[in-house]
Amino acid sequence: MRRRREDAAGVPERGERGSPWFAALGALCLLAWAAWVLKAHYESLGVRGPTLAAALPALLPRPWPADAWALLRHGKRLLGLGWLIAAAWSAGRLASGLLKVAWTDPFEKAAVRFGLGLGALAYAVLALGLCGLLYVPVILSLLAALSAAGLRGLEGSEAAPPAAPPAGDADVPWRPVFACLLTAAAVAGLPFLLAPETFWDALVYHLNLPTMYLLRHRVFPTPANLFSGNALSIQMLFTAALAVEGPVLAKLLNWSMGLAHALIFASWARRWGRPGAGLLATAFFFLSPLVLYESYRTSVGLGWSFFQLCAFHSLMTACGRPEASRERGTWWLLAGLFLGLAMSTKYPAWLLAPMPLLAAALSRVRRLSLPVIHGREAILATAVSVVMLLPWVLRNAAFYHDPVFPYLTEAYAPGGDGLCDAALAGCSLPVREDKGWRAMNQDARSRDVRATVSTIAGIKRYLVHPWAFSTKVVNRQADFIGPLFLILLPLALLRSGAPPLLGVLVLGAWLPLSLISEMPRFFLPTLAPLSFLLASAVAAVRRRWARHGLRTLCAAVLTVNVLMTFHPPPEPRGFWDVVSGRTSEAEFLTHGIIGMYPNPPYAGLRFINERLRPGAKVLLVGDARGVYAEKGYFSSGQFDVEIMERLLNCGESPAAVAERLRRCGVTHILVNRAEFYRLKQSFHLTAKGDANYRGFWQDRTEKVFESYAPPADHWVAVFRVLDEGEPPAPAKTEPMLIGPKRD
Repeated sequence: MRRRREDAAGVPERGERGSPWFAALGALCLLAWAAWVLKAHYESLGVRGPTLAAALPALLPRPWPADAWALLRHGKRLLGLGWLIAAAWSAGRLASGLLKVAWTDPFEKAAVRFGLGLGALAYAVLALGLCGLLYVPVILSLLAALSAAGLRGLEGSEAAPPAAPPAGDADVPWRPVFACLLTAAAVAGLPFLLAPETFWDALVYHLNLPTMYLLRHRVFPTPANLFSGNALSIQMLFTAALAVEGPVLAKLLNWSMGLAHALIFASWARRWGRPGAGLLATAFFFLSPLVLYESYRTSVGLGWSFFQLCAFHSLMTACGRPEASRERGTWWLLAGLFLGLAMSTKYPAWLLAPMPLLAAALSRVRRLSLPVIHGREAILATAVSVVMLLPWVLRNAAFYHDPVFPYLTEAYAPGGDGLCDAALAGCSLPVREDKGWRAMNQDARSRDVRATVSTIAGIKRYLVHPWAFSTKVVNRQADFIGPLFLILLPLALLRSGAPPLLGVLVLGAWLPLSLISEMPRFFLPTLAPLSFLLASAVAAVRRRWARHGLRTLCAAVLTVNVLMTFHPPPEPRGFWDVVSGRTSEAEFLTHGIIGMYPNPPYAGLRFINERLRPGAKVLLVGDARGVYAEKGYFSSGQFDVEIMERLLNCGESPAAVAERLRRCGVTHILVNRAEFYRLKQSFHLTAKGDANYRGFWQDRTEKVFESYAPPADHWVAVFRVLDEGEPPAPAKTEPMLIGPKRD
């Protein structure tokens, strides 16, 4: 076997090679490339001088005058965040103690313990949910026990590993520049972070499913929400946050998982002798508009990214340990654990499964200069990751008879959830082409893999997707990656300054996903290690003038990134008002926000919370966003056939429809007409379904609440399902809610 460097973290130093003229030519080429990328990007955004000037006020906070109760509310939430972090850290400390992990530096220790603890907490909450123990006191007791164990262990904890002294950095004056940019972005994003959650995906499933689980005290099947087939480890963490305080705490927990990336970046910068690269990588990553947006809303991208980054770190650390040593085996085990945690966040992350095997195969290619990775090590990591994923696969098989629900399911189970199946038994309907997982994938910009690899147009579209990600903006709140990654990519290809193994892992994560998806949001986890590769490439530039020029360019691009991210929309003024207490949270949630919070159902949910008796259950029609409901509810997602449509088509009569609802325990129905139309929804009714539609609303319900905003036709109404034989009040009938499409 050829000799290899034992420490995979070692990076050869390069002296200044070539003439100054050659360096100047390279700098001019990079500058021309940057100008071309920036021109295409900012033209796509429509950026002009006045646009940037109008964006500047978004960075100026308006927190005063602030209401004392609002400040106390935020203080309570921050204490709740501290409690969750302490519980996760304690769980990670216990897990790392069992594994007897040998730490390299304090940054690594903090990051890996936090990641292990988050994973342990997620699976503990899942276990409670599967056992029917999702009660708030039980979850709080679990957190208290973990926190106490962590505090008790502080006295006898092992000493922190010594930190290697940082190498000298001639560019120290640049550190305050990037630190100030990060601070400015944090201040500008503060109102979005502390305001009540309005993100559509969060209200439909990231928080919606945990809310339903807490209300029923267990994890249960929800076949009318296609997203519920995803592995939901991050949502289990959000369940704990909801039990402690509410949706804002879940958002803060998501934000903290983003901050934890900086610990890995700092560890890598110390390990590979790249002073300043940790801060620079943090700036590249967090000041990408996509990551900024993801930091201030409740989603799973940052959790997926953090677990994946920990997996990469563990894998590379394992490769730097002596062969056949216990330390090496422990780090390979950690690599498998974190890989499994990353895969337990979203279906697209399952493409990471062959990563260790791919790295092992490529380590045999002599020209790549990779550390030796043995097959048995790669198999161990892969097997551990699959074991971590098994609970979610088995849950899907038990709940939906489809281990990868909904991707093996064409005709969906009839029912809003497991509790409502009996009421819709025997209700089989034809599959609708505008519903189901194919429609969901199309909305998520999935690729046609066959066309991508077999047609000229598909191949061309695939090859230019990095350019499209950086210059074309389809949705500013989901696809706005920014131009800096593409600008610096040629530099990283020429002089990375990081181990080749990190580049292999980045490509191994990017390329398979790029074959099946064009959604930039799904590539956020790979932006994290790519950020360090680019930062390391900048730090590796030996000529001082070139390094200063590169950092000037980076600072300028990141400044514009921050300005454009917080330029309306969204409008920060309304968020500052609710954060400071000048506007109540209820009022804030009642009114829509263009591009961020369309047609909110909150007015109807508030009525339900305040006026309905305990034990009441609600069917949501036209809207799946039930997060702020305090009563049990049933809902259908955008890509699912509405429960109400199934009931109408399968009922023998309007009275039978009402009886089916009563069998589900449904006492009231909330209708959000504007959201129904915005999502281009319609009822496909048979002749019998049409008759039931008209008769049911007019004869079997009565309207008990409505909220109407004429300019946007925003009409939210709540109806009571009448008891058997109870006549409706004539003044409370509603003959037509939403225009059905009749088949």
